[in-house]
Amino acid sequence: RMAAPDKQRLWLSINSDNLGLFNQTLVSFNEYATDQKDWGVDALKFRGNQNISIGAQQDGETYAIATYEAIPQAGKVIPLMTYVENAATYTFVADSMEGFDDHSVFLEDLSNGALYPLTQGNSYSFAMTNADEHGRFQLWFSPMLVTNVKEAEDEFSIYTAYNNSIVVETISERNMNGTVEIIDMAGRKVLTDNMVIANGIGRISTPAIAKGIYAITFVSANGKTRTSQKVALGRSKEST
Repeated sequence: RMAAPDKQRLWLSINSDNLGLFNQTLVSFNEYATDQKDWGVDALKFRGNQNISIGAQQDGETYAIATYEAIPQAGKVIPLMTYVENAATYTFVADSMEGFDDHSVFLEDLSNGALYPLTQGNSYSFAMTNADEHGRFQLWFSPMLVTNVKEAEDEFSIYTAYNNSIVVETISERNMNGTVEIIDMAGRKVLTDNMVIANGIGRISTPAIAKGIYAITFVSANGKTRTSQKVALGRSKEST
C-alpha cells in the first residue's frame, strides 16, 4: 500500500524521569490506510520494556505504529494502552506533531473526563498504576469547524470537537463557569447549558438536534460574551 503524500502524525510518549523510563507510540492518518491492520504502515506493539509501555488501539490490537484512515468530519477517538509496572507519577509528552494545523488534538483522561489540548511539546503528568492499562486514556482528533474567537483578556476559543461536542478553551487556562447557547439560523434557541471550565478546557455534548448550521455563544459568569461563527452541528444517521 502506497503512502499518501500528505500525512498527519503524532509521536506521543510516556516517561518517568525519577524511574528512568520512557516509551513512545506513533499515531498517523493516511487517506490510503484503513482502520484495520495495513501491512507496511502499521506495527504491532511488543512489550520489550516490562516497566512501561504505550500504544494505540486499533481493531482490538495494540500498535507501536498505528495508521488510520483520514480523520472524518465528525472527528475520531483513538483508545490508548498505557501500562506501568510501578505506581508513580508519569508524564505524557507530545514529542512531535505534523499536519494538524486544521485540527484540534486532545488527550482525555476518562477517569475524570478531563481534556488536555495537545500541541508539539505539551506535557501532562498523572498518578498512574498498572490498573490503568486499558480504558483510562484516549486521543481526540477533531477538525476545526469554527474560526477561533479570542478576547484580549481571557482569550476564549470556541469550537466543535469530536461527535458534535462543544469545547470552550481559554489560553490562560483559567477556571471559570459560564453558559453555552446554541441558536439556529431562524433565531430559535435550541440549547442552553451550563459549562464548567477547568484547567482552561470546558465541554458539553449536544443533543440529537437536526443537522444544520447553528451559532454557538458562550457567556462567562462575569458577563463577557464570545460568539463563534456559524458552525455545522447535528448527527448524521451514521453517527447516531
